[in-house]
Amino acid sequence: MQSPSRTSAKRPIEERAAAEAGDSVAEHVDPADASLAQGHRFTQLAALGLAGVLGGAVPFLVLMTLVQAEWEPLIRLDLGVAARLNDFFSDIPFAVTVLKYVTEVGGGATAGFILGIAVVFMLVRRQFRLAAYLAFTALGLAILTPIAKEYVGRVRPDVALPLAELPSNASFPSGHAMSATVVWGALTLVALSVVRPSRRTALALAAVSFIILTGFTRLALGVHFVTDVIAGWALGALWLAAMTAAFRRWLRYRHEPVEPAGLGERPTLGLRLAPTREAVLPQGRRSVWLLAGTFVAITAVVTAAGLAAFGGSGENSVEAWDVSVTQWVLDLQTPALVDAAHTIGSLSGTWGIVAAVIAGVTLSLAYRGSWRPAVFVLVVVTGELALYAITSQVVGRARPLDTDYTSGLPQGGSFPSGHVAAAVAVYGALCALAIRYLRTAWRWATLVPFGAIVGGIMVGRIMLGAHHVLDTVGGLVLGALWLLAAARLLLVAPPQRPT
Repeated sequence: MQSPSRTSAKRPIEERAAAEAGDSVAEHVDPADASLAQGHRFTQLAALGLAGVLGGAVPFLVLMTLVQAEWEPLIRLDLGVAARLNDFFSDIPFAVTVLKYVTEVGGGATAGFILGIAVVFMLVRRQFRLAAYLAFTALGLAILTPIAKEYVGRVRPDVALPLAELPSNASFPSGHAMSATVVWGALTLVALSVVRPSRRTALALAAVSFIILTGFTRLALGVHFVTDVIAGWALGALWLAAMTAAFRRWLRYRHEPVEPAGLGERPTLGLRLAPTREAVLPQGRRSVWLLAGTFVAITAVVTAAGLAAFGGSGENSVEAWDVSVTQWVLDLQTPALVDAAHTIGSLSGTWGIVAAVIAGVTLSLAYRGSWRPAVFVLVVVTGELALYAITSQVVGRARPLDTDYTSGLPQGGSFPSGHVAAAVAVYGALCALAIRYLRTAWRWATLVPFGAIVGGIMVGRIMLGAHHVLDTVGGLVLGALWLLAAARLLLVAPPQRPT
């Protein structure tokens, strides 16, 4: 007969086994029954994983065979859909713009970037198993896609009016459709275990809808056939199901607790809106009022300086010097320098800034478990955009010259340089976070790449004829003033009042 202490110590293990199997917890559970229940649950999960693998493999293999055999009904379907979608969207420029944005976010390099940020996030949070799952899933995606494309070697659609530049690689299967399936599917599986059960269905439906929408954009833009997109979904689902089944089996092999939903392991996010030791706003509402007052002051100073230098009816000595130095830089143009200016300028373009903000916010959340660094980055970015919009419109300085390099830019928005101001604000904010929170002397070394990026963008904007020299200086001053003010008000703790 067992002693009461041994019975009470053993009972929680048996009860947890029965609970995981979905049975009601009785007063006593036979270990053999609990083991049998877990065996049934594993069989169900294994069958589900096998169904996912076969559900991806069979459609992909069938489509690949029919495409290689050039089955006539399938070819007619592909050509007919491509032509009709091209005719429909070619007359709606706004829709084409939306399609291009969605296709960039849904798949390709952007999706890979987001998955990479998620891997680093998990590493910072010491979620090494989840980081390994995401990393190996991404690695398999990077290997499978070019192999499948090279094996089939299908040419891209030939539409009457191309709506997007055709990629140079093969058409079958769609890399964007496959990457959207793998990336957003993997991230959704990770998130399901931390989402309330009542919201899991909505999250899964949102992910599936976005994956389908990404595939549709490839058809609407005329860069893929229907079978390319379906094959991309199928191959992506195949790889995702295989990796997910392997990960859940790995957890069981290691005798780790397995969550019933999603990937099986719960991420320990540990995020709180305002931890006691680090409030979002160090001085409460006073921080908001001080930021607002600083915004008005910077707007007034930069605008007044711009109007004083360039607001007159004639060209003064300052403006004459600025124009002459700018022309001297333009005379140094070579194709290599122009290419270099475009490359470094992309760091402060729309996608470069968005990528830097996403990376900064995500990693600061992971490292600090607090919203204050994230709020700091967002305040710096939105404040800089508003400052540039107001000052550039009021000053209204014309750009140096109208060239192919500045096509599409507002001709009356030369002062201050928005690219330079954005670079100072965004990359300066990331540098400020490193200096404020890292506990190593090497944190000051972040000033070196920060200075190189800002300096390169300043020279590049002049080299492309987008700005005068003093325009870039104005952008530098605007971004630096706002960055320093936000750092002083949001990152530095207020002095303690004497008690």
